[in-house]
Amino acid sequence: MQFNITSLRAFPYSRLLITLGFVLLSNLLVANSAHAVDFNVSNEAEFRAAIATASTNGLNDRIFLRGNTITLTYDPVTGTGGTVVIEDDAGAFLDIIGNGGTIRRAPGDELFRLFHVRPLTVEPVNILTGSVNFGTITLTGGRYDASSDVNNVSGGGAIFAERRVTLRFSEISDNRVVGNGNGGAILSSAAVSSSASVYRDNS
Repeated sequence: MQFNITSLRAFPYSRLLITLGFVLLSNLLVANSAHAVDFNVSNEAEFRAAIATASTNGLNDRIFLRGNTITLTYDPVTGTGGTVVIEDDAGAFLDIIGNGGTIRRAPGDELFRLFHVRPLTVEPVNILTGSVNFGTITLTGGRYDASSDVNNVSGGGAIFAERRVTLRFSEISDNRVVGNGNGGAILSSAAVSSSASVYRDNS
């Protein structure tokens, strides 16, 4: 079963929601993050390094933006950058907390979605096993090229999820699937949970 989200307007006042969500979300995630490793990131290099570590350290992890904008880039010469791939980390969960910040694709770069959440490689213990949780963050500018998809089954401009993803007090906007795909915002083969979040101008 696949779930796709193109443009669901959940609440009209996204910035207010993100601001109000800071304390509530931080308290909630701290309560669920025993033995978590924290990363504080300010730029693309730090963010990608934190994701790489969090995908392999076998621990629950939290990545905190500083309320700033992180722009994801792709280098066509080296083939590096582009989509951020979140691997299964033996069922550990990952929180990405924006503190009102933004993750976006660099305007003018080649087309790529923002995140690919890879499937679980372990048997889930409960509903939280391996979940990837986004909070107080804006995800924008993702582009997925599905022009070669004759079966119309691919997509996910911002996120392609193969395991549980949650979004809280966040905004998913201006993400696109080009061609025959689905889910301008999110395409998922697993559960997607969204609360107090805004989806707009995705297609």
